[in-house]
Amino acid sequence: MTNQQRMVIVEAFPDGSDVRRQRSFPRELAGRMREFRPCIVLDCSQISTLDAQMIYILLCCLEEALKRNGDIRLAGMPAEARQTLETSGADRIFQIFATNADAVRSFLPLRTCPGLPQEALDADDQFSQDAA
Repeated sequence: MTNQQRMVIVEAFPDGSDVRRQRSFPRELAGRMREFRPCIVLDCSQISTLDAQMIYILLCCLEEALKRNGDIRLAGMPAEARQTLETSGADRIFQIFATNADAVRSFLPLRTCPGLPQEALDADDQFSQDAA
């Protein structure tokens, strides 16, 4: 078994004031997903409010990642926006993290994986210390 380090892309999700950027965002993000099994973290900290159109865009981004057998995680979502996501039921589709570092860390290999080289565990420890 080989341990390939997957790159995690952190991308800022556009806020509600830039409608044109929101509409083009899923296509732009799909253009960045050049590898199989893309790992994407969407930084949602700049979102002031979340509406149905923005939830649809989040779902379109997730669809693009899933087409490539990847995943999208949300990070830094304000409480009001998260409440809207929960009300819509879309919170059950996404994994949501408090910080970008937590979301990135969620893509790293688990410590309990049998056969995982010690270097990978050491790198994970170093990442955790750097993030703290």
